[in-house]
Amino acid sequence: MKKAKRLFFFLLCMILILSGCTKKEENKVDLGGKTFYNTAGGYREPANIWFGKDGSFVMTDNLKEGTYQISGKWSVKENVVTLDVESTGAGDFTKILFEIKDDKTLTLKTTLEGSAADQVFSVDKPAGSSGNTETPEKPKGDDTLKPDTGKTEPADHATYYNASQTQDDKSFVEIYDDNSFSYTEIRGMGATVITGLVGNEGTVLLFSNFNAPLYNSKGEAVYNFEMEVTDENTLVLLTDLESSFAGDVFTIDGKLPEGYTPPSVGKTYLEWVHGPFPKGSEPAPGCEPRFTLYAFGDFTFTENVYAGMGEYKGWYEQTDTGYIFHVDDASKMKGFAGQDVKEIVLDYKSENTLVLKTDLCMSQNGDEFILE
Repeated sequence: MKKAKRLFFFLLCMILILSGCTKKEENKVDLGGKTFYNTAGGYREPANIWFGKDGSFVMTDNLKEGTYQISGKWSVKENVVTLDVESTGAGDFTKILFEIKDDKTLTLKTTLEGSAADQVFSVDKPAGSSGNTETPEKPKGDDTLKPDTGKTEPADHATYYNASQTQDDKSFVEIYDDNSFSYTEIRGMGATVITGLVGNEGTVLLFSNFNAPLYNSKGEAVYNFEMEVTDENTLVLLTDLESSFAGDVFTIDGKLPEGYTPPSVGKTYLEWVHGPFPKGSEPAPGCEPRFTLYAFGDFTFTENVYAGMGEYKGWYEQTDTGYIFHVDDASKMKGFAGQDVKEIVLDYKSENTLVLKTDLCMSQNGDEFILE
């Protein structure tokens, strides 16, 4: 009898152990390398999250104004995915939770800026977004984005170069048949490369879901940008970017269409003028100190030297707080205060106001420059 009881107890323990092991195995879901899409859709493309096999994640969430990204580390405990947020383009999240339904389905348990709690994310990408239930199409005509250019590039791939830029290395966009794109922004000796998805509204191409941050020349985040298709070889940029600007023409051969006249020669994209002077010390009209930031990183600073107008020329860099002008040519300042200046520093006071941090001649530390 005792032997039978011991046997029964042993079998019961084994059943419990095996049941526990089986249950644990059922909850073990491998998310590494997978991308889950919000089945509720989005304003243009569904929000999505990619789980890296190294424990990192990148989530792209949608707002009406555009998209933003969240990144950090992920971990799983039982049926809960915890995202430890290290950076986010909107909100102040530190943790985001998902419930695991199965290896293809997650349920969001945290309300984000663009995605709501209890929305379902699936490895199966939805056909469209909440604002458009159809898959984005290319502008009318299947060959609009892949014209026969005579080049040896893949048939599903067309490249357009910024013909409005004057340097040899031009910014360019590559558009693929699978509705993806790659954009390379050339600025001076550097370049910014982003990839993402492209859809359209009529003849306007919509570029969004960037894999990396994109900023314009003022340092403002760009969440999406647009181009208009004028013909099979020509796109016109409708959004200011870092060194390409609204109105720039992108073409297959990198040349402006015949008869096209650019808005200006040596086009500028930021021009600033000295703010108001104390009463009684104003310079003559038109003689206010001012500077112009040219495309591709050059600047000209016209300074009032009391006996006329001097000038600094060189290149500039944008910092987290403003700009640093590196002076290459101050020959027109010779004999005046500020002739030996090698760097001119300006900090942002607001989006449209910079504060000078360097003594020049008429312009002194603390003076303000206003964006025209």
